[in-house]
Amino acid sequence: MILFLCSIVIAPLSGADVALSAAGGSLLVTPGGTSGYGLGGLAYTGETGLSLKADAGEVFFKLPEVRGDISAAAGRFGFRAQNFGAAFTVGGFSHSAFTADFGEAVFNSEGGSGAWFDAALSFRIRGLTLEPSASFAAASWESGDFYWFFGKPDLPALWRLGLTAAYDAHSLGFSLVSLDADILDNDAVRLFKGASGGAVLYYRFSGKSRNFPVQGTLGYCYAAAGMEGELTASNQGYSLFPYRFYHLDASFSTHAGFAVISMEYGFSIFRVHAALGAAHVFQGTGSVDIHYREKTLFGGNEKTDSLWKDVGGLGAAFLSADLGIPSLRLGTKTSLSLGIKKTLALPWGYQNIFSADESGPPDSRPGGGPDTDLIRTALLSGLSIYGSLAIR
Repeated sequence: MILFLCSIVIAPLSGADVALSAAGGSLLVTPGGTSGYGLGGLAYTGETGLSLKADAGEVFFKLPEVRGDISAAAGRFGFRAQNFGAAFTVGGFSHSAFTADFGEAVFNSEGGSGAWFDAALSFRIRGLTLEPSASFAAASWESGDFYWFFGKPDLPALWRLGLTAAYDAHSLGFSLVSLDADILDNDAVRLFKGASGGAVLYYRFSGKSRNFPVQGTLGYCYAAAGMEGELTASNQGYSLFPYRFYHLDASFSTHAGFAVISMEYGFSIFRVHAALGAAHVFQGTGSVDIHYREKTLFGGNEKTDSLWKDVGGLGAAFLSADLGIPSLRLGTKTSLSLGIKKTLALPWGYQNIFSADESGPPDSRPGGGPDTDLIRTALLSGLSIYGSLAIR
């Protein structure tokens, strides 16, 4: 399945440009499979500040735990004058059959599709640039099953409102997000109703050095979510449904911080870009309350179970390095850019929440022992190659 994107970029230009681009790489490589992506594009930018861009590609998952692929399409129109700019985006996505199997948690879907809309404005007033923006998305899925009941996710509405203010080399951004996410049975009857919201606040600065530009971001994120609903024999239409009722009430909240610093350095025809970042959950809790009664055939018991988890302390750091040729002249009107990018990630705190699978010795898998598998996964995951050809 192909991932397709079409966009128009806001940029005041003195001439017209045409560019072809391509990129591809791995997301995760394991002894049992791989996931990755491929992208290709064509861009045209006119003299008046309007521009068009079309991209095509694929995102695929061929792992023992997750199998499937995703396609998407979008169109964006934008323009920019001296002190004003605007951009509008409409897009959609779809995926075919998708399977995720994590032991007890098994999810199957026959497919899904969705759409989104985004609008952004830009105002420049005496050196101060204000950029308000808004986004909306909705999605639905075909028949599926999760755990031991027949059901599918449903995304009635996702809203995002944002505002960025920039002055000189400093900018401050703020976003609010609201999400409704339900679970329906395969006859479109709602089983569980979910709602969540969040806020992101960040500060960003940019260095002014031409040969060694530096950019840093420091931010804070808050998110809260809840889900409530009930399964019964009437909304789970199969004869061996084991419960008279199964009521679930779940909630989650978290406070997290993140920081990223990136820098570039150019020498000869090459340019090196590196980014170092980290995210950490300072405070977070998740709880699930379950009340159910079994049918007589399955024991007839009535029980109440509660689960509470402290997710504070979770986090991850990453390092991304990019070595490329930003502009190699092939003639008076043609230039080529090439590059390779590698990303490494280091999580922490997960051992306190998730237990390791000790069902068998790690070196019993084919293709090498644990050290060989770990090295291969670290070297091949997060590796990308890209290039573009520009004609002016």
